Amino acid sequence: MQSTVSHAHVPMTAHARRRVQQRVIPPMMIDCLLAFGDRRDAGRGAERCYFTKKSWRLVERHAGPAAKHLEHWRDIYAVIADGAVITAAWRY
Repeated sequence: MQSTVSHAHVPMTAHARRRVQQRVIPPMMIDCLLAFGDRRDAGRGAERCYFTKKSWRLVERHAGPAAKHLEHWRDIYAVIADGAVITAAWRY
C-alpha cells in the first residue's frame, strides 16, 4: 500500500471526463483522490487509486471540519495509465 500525497496535476482523458460527469463525481474529488489516495497495480501498466481508512484520515486532516461534507465520495476510485486518469467510478 502506497500513500501518495502529491499535488501534481494529472490530466484526464475525454473518456474519464465523461465518466466523472455521468457518475456525478466532482472533479475536485478526483484531485483529492490523486493527492491523498492509495495506489495499487491494476494490470497492463495501470494503477487504481482509491481511499483507504489511512488515506481518508489525510483528507480529514487537510479539509478539517469540511471533511464531513466530502464523506459521500469516500468510495470512489480512479484508474491511471500513461500519466492520465482514464476512468473513475464508485467502489461497491
